[in-house]
Amino acid sequence: MHRPITLTPELKSLLRKVLKILKEDRTKFSTYAPRRELTADNLESAVGNHLFDNEYSLFNITKKEGHIIRAYFQRSSVVEGYSFVADLHKAFPELMEPEEQVYLDSVNKSRADSGLPPIRNIPTIKGYKTPKKESR
Repeated sequence: MHRPITLTPELKSLLRKVLKILKEDRTKFSTYAPRRELTADNLESAVGNHLFDNEYSLFNITKKEGHIIRAYFQRSSVVEGYSFVADLHKAFPELMEPEEQVYLDSVNKSRADSGLPPIRNIPTIKGYKTPKKESR
C-alpha cells in the first residue's frame, strides 16, 4: 500500500508562499501555464512544465523546494486521483480561483475510472454549464 500524499505543514507553508507571489504577479506564470488564473488546472500545467524547479528564484524558494512542489503534484495526481485539486481549494480558499467545469469533469472522470469518488464543492467559473448527456 502506498503512503497517502498529504499537505504537511511544511508543504502547506511552501505552497502558501508560492501562491501569494503568483497572486501578486501573474506574469510569473509566463509560458509555463496556458492562463494566468490561480487555479489547480493552471498550477498543474505550470508544475508539469517545471516552473517551480526551473524558476525557483522567482518565488524565493530553493531548487529542492521546487522539486518538493513538483513531486506533490505528480504523486497526488497519479497516485491519489488529483487530490491536489480539493487540497488546494480547502487549504487556500482565499488564494485559489474558480476552476473551469470542464477541468473538474476531466478530473472526476479520471477518479471514477480509478474507483475514487468525485471531487465536489469546488468553486467553478460561473456561466459554464456541463453539457447534459444525450438520452437514448
